[in-house]
Amino acid sequence: MFARCALNGLIVSVDAPRLYVDTNGFIVAFETVGDASDAMKQLLGAAMAKRVRLLTSELTLAELLIVPVRNGNARLKRAYMQALIWSQAVELVPISREILIETTTYRANADQGGVDKPDRRNFLPDAIHVVTAVTNACAVFIGNDKRLRLPAGIEKITPAAATLESLLNQT
Repeated sequence: MFARCALNGLIVSVDAPRLYVDTNGFIVAFETVGDASDAMKQLLGAAMAKRVRLLTSELTLAELLIVPVRNGNARLKRAYMQALIWSQAVELVPISREILIETTTYRANADQGGVDKPDRRNFLPDAIHVVTAVTNACAVFIGNDKRLRLPAGIEKITPAAATLESLLNQT
């Protein structure tokens, strides 16, 4: 599962299990209840114990804080800040100039649906997440977006209990 990934000619070697968590993975952990939420919390615990390395873009932080700020939910905002910043369980990757340049190349090559049906990979936030995962040698992309397709060499899994438990058993 942990191999090499190519994006626009960029080859990234993967030495350790680096897992990219898209915004909706954190939403599952903190805004839902049930097996998937519990499994995402176990994954965060594994990151705290240094069994896995979780990464996400700083864009995720901006996306996550909208609802708690809009709703005046200080508890949820604090939970996100704790998980993504203060705990240091998740590596927040800055949106660098390099990522933005790679994102433009990715978006230019990804639009296969035409004007009426744009390819999901062509949306800027999604493209930033994909390129951030690839340029940071993540072998796994955890997210719920069924329309999002990833380059060869990076596995997409959903933040569901069965897939996360299987992933945790491999580390």
